[in-house]
Amino acid sequence: MLLSNGKNNKQKVLELSKKGIELNQPETVLKTPFVFEFLGIKENKPILEKKLEYKLIRHLEDFLLELGRGFMFIGSQQRISIGKNNYYVDMVFYNKILKAYVLIDLKSEK
Repeated sequence: MLLSNGKNNKQKVLELSKKGIELNQPETVLKTPFVFEFLGIKENKPILEKKLEYKLIRHLEDFLLELGRGFMFIGSQQRISIGKNNYYVDMVFYNKILKAYVLIDLKSEK
């Protein structure tokens, strides 16, 4: 960016570097929708949840960049107890900006 034309642009880049990222909208932290092109899954072809989970974990760096800013991977198939029922969440992340856990349970059907 600093190699681009004009002194005005270099000044804007300098201002941005000093100001940092403004977190004034949810889209600044969480991306929507998610695009998983990096997995190489053909469009309109069903995929099993387990296979999707495996592919995402194998491409974790790309997946974290797709999610947004500040995400850290905690684990997969994490047990969550609600009342007397146990559930297993496909993927658990922590977002250091939001200071919150983000649970992703993959569903390939409605």
